[in-house]
Amino acid sequence: MLSVIVPAYNLENYIEECIQSICTQTYSDIEIIVINDGSVDKTGDICDRLSAEDKRIHVIHQSNQGVMATRIRGVNEAKGKWISFVDGDDYLDRNMYSAMLSNCAGSDLITCGLRREEKYIAQFVLDDFAAGRYEGDDYRNLLACAIYDFTTEKQQRLTPWLVNKIFRTDVMREVAKECRHYKITYAEDSVMLYRYLLKCKSIYICKDVFYTYRYREESAIHSRKDDILIDINQVYIALKDRFEIEDKNLHLIEQLQKWIVIMTGYAFRNQMKFNEDICPIEFLVDVEALTSKRVVIYGAGKCGRDYVRQLRQNDIVPVLWVDRHPKESNIHSPESLKNIEFDCLIIAINSRELAEEIKKDLLAMDIGTEKIHWRKPVRLY
Repeated sequence: MLSVIVPAYNLENYIEECIQSICTQTYSDIEIIVINDGSVDKTGDICDRLSAEDKRIHVIHQSNQGVMATRIRGVNEAKGKWISFVDGDDYLDRNMYSAMLSNCAGSDLITCGLRREEKYIAQFVLDDFAAGRYEGDDYRNLLACAIYDFTTEKQQRLTPWLVNKIFRTDVMREVAKECRHYKITYAEDSVMLYRYLLKCKSIYICKDVFYTYRYREESAIHSRKDDILIDINQVYIALKDRFEIEDKNLHLIEQLQKWIVIMTGYAFRNQMKFNEDICPIEFLVDVEALTSKRVVIYGAGKCGRDYVRQLRQNDIVPVLWVDRHPKESNIHSPESLKNIEFDCLIIAINSRELAEEIKKDLLAMDIGTEKIHWRKPVRLY
């Protein structure tokens, strides 16, 4: 019933845990297609040993082709009615496939939540839609804001990864055929997913978290990449023509363009490693209102960094910069607020829900409500 495709490249420290988490699923009617994509460590040997222990595991060895080409090969090899993708350094909850496939009747795509594991911190990422099946007008309404919602200013409300989803094999084969000519090494998940969505008629959203994504600094997606703008352009080309044909008042081109602009701004800072003072400002702060005040900035994400940068450019030095999880010596924990005097605290967070949560914590620390300020950040792109 289910073909699980696992691309693997130089993952000798992770691949066994990954494959074992698939083998021990409570749903057992699976084949596991592991594609060793030209590894030069012991990954291939580990996969061969595991294959000898479990006949559901089929190992393919190939020269290095990259993730998209490897996944496409797996799709073409698959024999199951359904397809799932697992990255070789991640792992699954043992009930993932039994729980998700119980909701497959009548749906072309099933998606679940993802746990992002970075060192000792876990973040849960869910689709920003209510749980349940979407078809007909409900599905069209979902497509109209899945990549970027112009009403709420949220991007990728539908999680943009392949790994936390289950696909129909016949439909994914059509997508694989369309994508086989593209040389995409960045956001390849999104290219295949968005093309798949246009062939769907229904989707089932599960809010349970079954997939754990392991964040690794040394992985290719997090390393410096000076030619990233070429890759982003390839993503745009791979989706633009298809979106123009299928748009039908779904605002697909506008969503794509907005996402590309945001992704480009992100690339300057995170992939090309530009000096932060040179990268374009994304979130605008009201500098004039803060002149001559002792200001605290709460938040060390993109919004907080943009606020601090603009204040310093206007000779306003925050008396303190705090965050729940400070990672740099100039950023402090919220407990440090007890030891300083300040006039106003700006919550530099884009999410209203998270800002309200932070405000409750601050009030519990006996910080006066008149000192705490949040408003929806003004976004420049």
